[in-house]
Amino acid sequence: MDTIEVTKRLLAGDASENYLHPFTPLSIRDSREDVAQRLAGLRAAGIRSMNLLWSGGDEDGGYTPFNSEAYWTRIGWVAEICRQEGMTFMMQDAAPFPTGLADGLLMQPEHLDRNKLYLGERHLDVKGPNPDGAFLVSELVGSIRSTDQERGFGKARPFPGDSLYAVVAVEHDGDGLSPQTAVDLTDRVSDGLLLWPVPEGVWRVFVIFETMNDGGRLHYINLLDPASVALNIQAIYESHYAHLKDEVGKTWLGFFYDEAEIGNLWRYNVPTLPGDKRNAEGESMALPWSRIVRDRWEAVMGSQANRALPFLWEDCAKLPHVRARFMDIVSRVMQETYNGQMHAWCQEHGLQYIGHNCEDENTHCCLGNGPVHFFRMQRHQDAAGIDLIGGQLMPGKDFRQSWYGCPEGDGAYYHYGLAKLASSAAHIMPNKRGRAFCEVFAVYGDIAGTRLRKFVYDHLLVNGINEMIPAPPFVPGAEPGISKRENDYVNRVCRLMHEARPVIKAAVLYHAEAEWYGGDFDRFQTVGKALAQAQISFDVVPADVFEDAAFFETDCKDGLRVNGNRYEALIVPKAEALPAALARAMERGEPRIPVIFCERRPGVIAETGEPFRGKGGEVVPMDALAERLRQIIHRDLILDRALPDIRYAHYRRDEVDFYFLVNQADPCTFEVDVAGDGALTAVDIMEGAARRLPAERRGGGLTCRLSMDRWESLLLVAGEAGEALSPALCHEAISPAWHVTLDDGAELEMDALRSVNTADLFPRYMGRIVYEAAVTLDAQPEILRLGEVWEVAEVSVNGQCAGICQWTPYEYDIRGLTRIGENRLRVAVWTGRARETRRESSSAFGRSMSATVYNALPPGGLLGPVTLGYEMDREDERP
Repeated sequence: MDTIEVTKRLLAGDASENYLHPFTPLSIRDSREDVAQRLAGLRAAGIRSMNLLWSGGDEDGGYTPFNSEAYWTRIGWVAEICRQEGMTFMMQDAAPFPTGLADGLLMQPEHLDRNKLYLGERHLDVKGPNPDGAFLVSELVGSIRSTDQERGFGKARPFPGDSLYAVVAVEHDGDGLSPQTAVDLTDRVSDGLLLWPVPEGVWRVFVIFETMNDGGRLHYINLLDPASVALNIQAIYESHYAHLKDEVGKTWLGFFYDEAEIGNLWRYNVPTLPGDKRNAEGESMALPWSRIVRDRWEAVMGSQANRALPFLWEDCAKLPHVRARFMDIVSRVMQETYNGQMHAWCQEHGLQYIGHNCEDENTHCCLGNGPVHFFRMQRHQDAAGIDLIGGQLMPGKDFRQSWYGCPEGDGAYYHYGLAKLASSAAHIMPNKRGRAFCEVFAVYGDIAGTRLRKFVYDHLLVNGINEMIPAPPFVPGAEPGISKRENDYVNRVCRLMHEARPVIKAAVLYHAEAEWYGGDFDRFQTVGKALAQAQISFDVVPADVFEDAAFFETDCKDGLRVNGNRYEALIVPKAEALPAALARAMERGEPRIPVIFCERRPGVIAETGEPFRGKGGEVVPMDALAERLRQIIHRDLILDRALPDIRYAHYRRDEVDFYFLVNQADPCTFEVDVAGDGALTAVDIMEGAARRLPAERRGGGLTCRLSMDRWESLLLVAGEAGEALSPALCHEAISPAWHVTLDDGAELEMDALRSVNTADLFPRYMGRIVYEAAVTLDAQPEILRLGEVWEVAEVSVNGQCAGICQWTPYEYDIRGLTRIGENRLRVAVWTGRARETRRESSSAFGRSMSATVYNALPPGGLLGPVTLGYEMDREDERP
């Protein structure tokens, strides 16, 4: 089999295939011509699919209704143009953001009872003995608190009908609440009075009630109530189907939900668990609730159902399994009542259903804006999804770093965790068919030029994301051809990822239950960092794979296989408690692969608090984890030295092995050994050109030496040789005197290349910079490399264009363009737009949130070093 032909075929694919679906605005202000021009711009940029975002503009009265004549007219234009141009679209179901307003249906009187329901609490403190204790608990049910005024409640509550659920008293023992003293007093309430002879001691009396008032956004659907979710289908999904049913499977692909939230808080609070306070004043947080959650809670907790409730708000560490059990129940209910219901409707009507939750700052297993459990929320949809916005991922910033959404952001999470959530779900859930997407670049701003966008895309690709929803799909200020080249590159890599199967070596346990239980635990990205920096591939797997083997197609008979992916080790991040599903599996002697507990062996089962009695597994310190895994797994890629910023992804198709490598830091040269047979070839992803590498066969693998520039990506293919061995090149640096001209008329001479944006030159300059030099040659080179460039560079040699590059490597084929003697070299560089002052046409608010203002600005121009590559004489290794 010709390895290179297989590779070229996979990269080229079908011209109708498209793996980018950018957010595309549609407004009441748009004319048909506006819509046509917008879609023509997408097509010119190499994009055939989109995700429509509707804005009602001046039409709205607090929200943007879908069901209006103006809306259906414009959707009709989109469908018509898509038919003519061979394009497709999906519809975001959130107008306004986030998903859940149901086109305002829950504001109507007949549907008020389907708003979000919460379980709230107020408490009073009393000292006994008091044999005649009487307490007016009815007035505490839903009582106004001082900070309610922030939400404009004043003296009134938006929803009537707060109802008492339980009254529980717990004694203070000098060290907080004492669980064994909890007493259920609900039956002692009559006519709004609690009549209770208070025993000796100091007691806290919890008045627990059901309410629609104490939580998050008003008039948003309750994800835990199937009847509430059904209103979202009625208001948005059914009306779209009625208007567009003839477009199903032709131009209209389906729906996209955007950050539907459990929503028990009205601000962005990340991350949030039961026991956290809703504000700095220390007020307790209402908990998400529904009739189904109530019934499950009472069934699971039995006689302890009421007495355990106070420990969802206070002293959670005294009964940590209570919080874990509550979160487990809520996540399982939401899995079925929300996405389970939405996805089933879409499947019945031939539509796709995709979307993502709020994953910011580890909220993926939390309450508030989160989905409670990422994998359960994402189970019922056609592709796994995340978003990456606002500069959350910036090169090298894997430490605590500020972005607009969080002044103390978790940089390690965005580098080693976030993308793995979606790609892992795509790998382990059969209904995803391997699809994982990311909404990307929103609120990055002008700093996201060609190089940063390529860095972010490569990070997502090498971590398994194979579809993109860019916002926007265009490089700020660049020519259309620049954006098209970027989009073509992403499409090609995504196509390869869709057509080949990933090879993943290790499974890392999703830490949700450990975080719910609390205590001494690490999030999964702590392990992810150690593995990524050691070039050990991994998926994140929830304990559910051991419980629901039918859905995940889990097989533990011979190792661990999930949806056909075979793992050679299971790593459990540091935790005090283990999920019940994994605990039971280990008690059965599964999985039959090495199980590594990081730092400590969990002692209890998270959801019950019972002792963990499973056998097997070994405890390994974090700083020894990578080395221990090297001894356990069959490694498929090995470097000759520690290079923590080299990332890789391994795919296999038709007995051909593909290795996608990304260098996320400084230029480096190293020796790499990969698993595979035959020859090793580097393939140009854009041009399809193949370069067979001088590789040796060692120990069942192929070894060669590579050099990679900063932020460079590289596709290595191991298989039958289809090309002659490429000539080796040696590179010689040149340092001519450069004459530099700026578009504003400024000129200067440079003996040593440096940024034109330094303090002593032009700190605010943006635009074109032309570098001209005379270079005398006594031999003719093959290649010109420019080194560091910010950002787009066009090279001419002796008046002939050698090409344009917009990211590393800035390498140009100059064969036939040079001559012996003097040569004229011209390099035109276009900078990015990050240094632009705030434009009147742009949103000052939006720019102030962007990554542009939270990060160091990139340099501008040609920085070098500039080198010439000569074919090496293999006799004496001289040019």
